Amino acid sequence: MLRYDTFVSVDIETTGLKADLHEIIEIGAVKVDKGVITAEYSELVKPEKPVPGHITRLTGIAEKDLHNAGDIHQVLPSFLDFVSGYRVLGQNVGFDVAFLRSAAGMGNFGSSLDTCELARILLPMLPSYSLDSLMEFFSLECENRHRALDDARVTAQIFLKLTEMLRMVPDSLLNEMTAIAGRTGSSLRDVFEAHLLERMNETAPMKLKKLSPPVAAKIDNMYGDFSGDEPAKEPESSKVDPQYVASLLRKGGRMSQIYDAYEERTGQIDMAMKITCAFNDSEIILAEAGTGTGKSIAYLLPAVLFAETARDRVVVSTNTKNLQEQLFYKDISLLGAILDFPFRAVILKGRGNYICLNRWKRLVETPEQYLTKAERALVLPVAAWLHTTVTGDISETGFIQMLYETGLLDRINSDSAFCLGAQCQFRDRCFVSRIRKASQRAHLIIVNHSLVFSDMVSDGGVLGGYSRIVFDEAHNLEKQAIRFLGVSFTYYRIRRILNRLHTKSEGRGHGALAVISSWIGEIVKGWPEFETYIPLIDAAIEAAQLTRSRSQEFFERMTASVLAAVSQNESMHEGKLRYYPESPVFTSNSDAVEDFAGALTILIEAAEQVFNFITGVSSNRLKQKEDILIDFEKTKEDLQAVVNDLQFLSAASGKNVFWFEYGENGSYYSLKIQSAPLDVAEKLAAGLYDHMETVIMTSATLAVANDFSYIRDRLGLNLDQRERVTEFIAPSPFDYDRQAAVVIPSFLPSPKAEDFIERTNEVLLELAREVGRGMLVLFTSRGHLQRSFNELHDPFARYGVTLLAQGVEGSRSHILRRFQDDVHSVLFGTDSFWEGVDVPGESLEIVVMVRLPFAVPTEPIVQAQMEEIEKAGKNPFIEFSVPEAAIKLRQGAGRLIRRRNDKGAVIILDNRVTTTRYGATFKRSLPGRTMRADSLPMLIQNLKQWFEG
Repeated sequence: MLRYDTFVSVDIETTGLKADLHEIIEIGAVKVDKGVITAEYSELVKPEKPVPGHITRLTGIAEKDLHNAGDIHQVLPSFLDFVSGYRVLGQNVGFDVAFLRSAAGMGNFGSSLDTCELARILLPMLPSYSLDSLMEFFSLECENRHRALDDARVTAQIFLKLTEMLRMVPDSLLNEMTAIAGRTGSSLRDVFEAHLLERMNETAPMKLKKLSPPVAAKIDNMYGDFSGDEPAKEPESSKVDPQYVASLLRKGGRMSQIYDAYEERTGQIDMAMKITCAFNDSEIILAEAGTGTGKSIAYLLPAVLFAETARDRVVVSTNTKNLQEQLFYKDISLLGAILDFPFRAVILKGRGNYICLNRWKRLVETPEQYLTKAERALVLPVAAWLHTTVTGDISETGFIQMLYETGLLDRINSDSAFCLGAQCQFRDRCFVSRIRKASQRAHLIIVNHSLVFSDMVSDGGVLGGYSRIVFDEAHNLEKQAIRFLGVSFTYYRIRRILNRLHTKSEGRGHGALAVISSWIGEIVKGWPEFETYIPLIDAAIEAAQLTRSRSQEFFERMTASVLAAVSQNESMHEGKLRYYPESPVFTSNSDAVEDFAGALTILIEAAEQVFNFITGVSSNRLKQKEDILIDFEKTKEDLQAVVNDLQFLSAASGKNVFWFEYGENGSYYSLKIQSAPLDVAEKLAAGLYDHMETVIMTSATLAVANDFSYIRDRLGLNLDQRERVTEFIAPSPFDYDRQAAVVIPSFLPSPKAEDFIERTNEVLLELAREVGRGMLVLFTSRGHLQRSFNELHDPFARYGVTLLAQGVEGSRSHILRRFQDDVHSVLFGTDSFWEGVDVPGESLEIVVMVRLPFAVPTEPIVQAQMEEIEKAGKNPFIEFSVPEAAIKLRQGAGRLIRRRNDKGAVIILDNRVTTTRYGATFKRSLPGRTMRADSLPMLIQNLKQWFEG
């Protein structure tokens, strides 16, 4: 058995991501013997084709550096000699191995180890397993990141750190992981076995005095004491005193007694009192509170006080996971320090986020029947995570997306259709039951908007009875409602259902039908009469295979037709194609639609026959009977839902908008057929507000030029029959005239002009070169961002300015960290960077908005909504486009001033703010001192004076 601390860590730099298309330009490796680096290898490799510019920018390796290097066939022999006799280690090692094999037809040169694979197991709650994330976690540094030798060194260090952590794993878990790894063929089996051998031979200490880094504390989704039964209490009073709420937040109050640096905020106190009155008087309130107000505490404090006083529950809903977790893990504990009574809170998610122990047990006990080899490898980190989790919330792991994409999540998460209820052997340990029971006794329930809509359409089946709700990030409420209440039809949706039923891999079947087929093959040996049912199972398997084939053919045909239609229509939205009743895309493929629908019908009938057969089988003969019946019942429901959605989407009728979404690569599996309701106002009014006593809607951006009319109309608040809607704008704690300047250059051409991008690039370069402040540049077009990045990267580099770009330099969190660490860097971002970016201080002192953020008029939902407004005899541009853009503009500007000592400038390069009548709406929407700039030199001079003065 090879030692786990002896290996060669390898890293390569390449001209691209595809081994069959791109080339290696550098190989680096370090040899590790018994945990110590004993030798190093580093060679540049001359490619046949030129090195792309973005690769040079990433690695620092230019064409001139490779002139004297050998080609891959000259370099490879020395590398193979270096790794001979050693196991290869890498970060995402499959990438490196694929290139090395492709380069010289090496074939398999032995098993390999992957730091990512081990990190997923030992650090299941890490949000990312990139090399940068692992370096950050272990507090490691890399002098020349994206150079092969340096990356190989740090990869080796990370793996050794991980094996140290493995020594802390309990014996029971290590044994379980060793058994699972043996079934997957993972080379980690040898690592686990080596650790087990050490423990048996007592050659290694069983416990380390100090583990570095320390293991993170376990996450819980319940706050407060939920033990025992709470005695029933009558409400003391139906109202909370607003003055008492204010006293807690005033100077000398409970908040300032706890925090020495606490500053009284008038806006926060006013907002808290207004929200208290809204709870007391059963009102709907629109409460706008900008950055620095402290709006979370301003609504949480009245909410928990009212819940305690009225013996009621209050639901708090957010749009993003980040805010949901911030409220629960940060702000709730702050409330606990302020208040003089114990209260309870939970963070609650849809049940699909929680693992089902019964479904999990079935998979891991017979993985060969239910899972392919690749899927069994994914079971390894889940098994380790289950030994540590308190919540059972799979979304707390860093590998949930991988589980979702492979369809494995659908087979282990909690689904009401698979729930055995009181008959479940794990009912006392059920994660969903635990949190839902707690939510019935909680004062506060922290959820997201989607869960509220799920509860709304299920008539309270998710959250139970409640009548008070707070919506934070309410400016996103309409978009979330539209998304949740719509229909999405993809190849992966069908494939996940079919994989659950039957799939073939490694020469054998997997899934529910494979389990039945295997069982019936054994039972006929003792009960020959069961042989008559074999054709029934075979027919069902054949129906599943037919449906898989027809679904692929359907999506291939539809994709080809969509791309053909796109090529003839240049005015449509990039990546989307709207369609209508009798769409040519559907009518020209009616045979494929019918074949697909027919295959689905055959499969549903076959599944029904198998279901009836299993129903008549004795549980003594088939121990898995109940689980299989639940599987088939759920599968039939899912397949029927597919049939219904296919009919609905192909008819394209009703008050909905319909469109196709296609990927850049034009692959059939990236095609989505989508539908969304045009107007959710009536649905929100009738399905939600009419059942609520109190509704709090808050955000930093609800009003347009201090007017709430737009948001009231879009969210259906004007339809409320009780006329109980009130409005409030919290005064800002910031002195915007002193802290923020708003600059609108008058010398730039119209955004429609041919030279607009060229001219704006000149401005961006001068701002970076002459003003030299941390700068966030917000684009409305991905294409514009990419062009500006390509044209400005090298000039920025010459002036020593780091240029970062969304989608180019790594993940969102990674580039935001780099942006914050480098106070002279510039960050280019598109849609998702207009909100949710919190970078205080010198790292962000200038926000540039290249264009006014109007919604793209050819975007299907936007286009359809504007058509509806026009049908009503109104101007869709003034009634919809302008207020939507104004709200988004305010969101973008809100990235600038985050603290009382911040100072900065918002620069809008779009001259329509000053040259159009509607431009006044945008000017009134932004606080701060307005500055003139009639030329580029004046712009630079005024900004320098602003920051210096």
